[in-house]
Amino acid sequence: AKATGKEASWHSALAGVVASPSYFLFRSKTAAFYLFWKLMEICLRFGNDKGYLPTVPLFTEILYATSTGILFYLGMLEPHSLRKSYLEFLNRITGDKILKVNHKLIDSVFGSKTGLKYNHSPVYQERFIS
Repeated sequence: AKATGKEASWHSALAGVVASPSYFLFRSKTAAFYLFWKLMEICLRFGNDKGYLPTVPLFTEILYATSTGILFYLGMLEPHSLRKSYLEFLNRITGDKILKVNHKLIDSVFGSKTGLKYNHSPVYQERFIS
C-alpha cells in the first residue's frame, strides 16, 4: 500500500503467497496454527462485513467459553496431554487448583492414567463427606 498509496484485498493474499515458502526454513506448528486461525478470523470478518455471513450475538464470548471448557476438560482428565503454557493458564485462572484434584479417583472412574504423573492426594474433612 505504501508504493501505490492504495490498499487492495489482493495485497494480503500476495503477501501470504510470497511469505509461505518461509515455512520450509522455519517450521513452527504454533505459528502455522496461529496464522491459520487468524486467516479464518479475517475470512469470517470479511464475509460478515460484506453481508455474506450473519452476525452472531456474543460469538466471541461463546467461542472463548467453549475453548476454555475444552481446556478444563483436558486439564482434569488428561493434563499430561496439554502444553505447559495451557496448564499454567488453567492454574492461573483457578488459583492453582486445577492439578490439586484427586487424579487417582478420576483414573478409577474414567480409566485414565493421569495419577501416574499428577498424584496429589487431597486431605478430606470428614464432616463434609456424605
